[in-house]
Amino acid sequence: MSKISVSLPDHLIADLDRVATSVGFTRSAIITYYLMGPVNQLLADLGGLPLEVEGGGNRRARGSSLNDLHKIMSDLGVSCYMPLEHFNFELNR
Repeated sequence: MSKISVSLPDHLIADLDRVATSVGFTRSAIITYYLMGPVNQLLADLGGLPLEVEGGGNRRARGSSLNDLHKIMSDLGVSCYMPLEHFNFELNR
């Protein structure tokens, strides 16, 4: 299994810690458990679509860049969940 570094909002880390402590598993186990299904569904939703997106690259989740990600995913027809109350911006719908 590979390790990665992920930046997450402080409130999300606190929530993950609460869940992990409650069920007796690590943060990593909780994240893996909850990402496996959605990531597989995302791959299925994207199917054979070309994934070349204008201005693509390795952008971070900072400020309005999540608006851009939301627009790209919506334009590709991929359903996405974005709880706006946790972010300091509004999605342009």
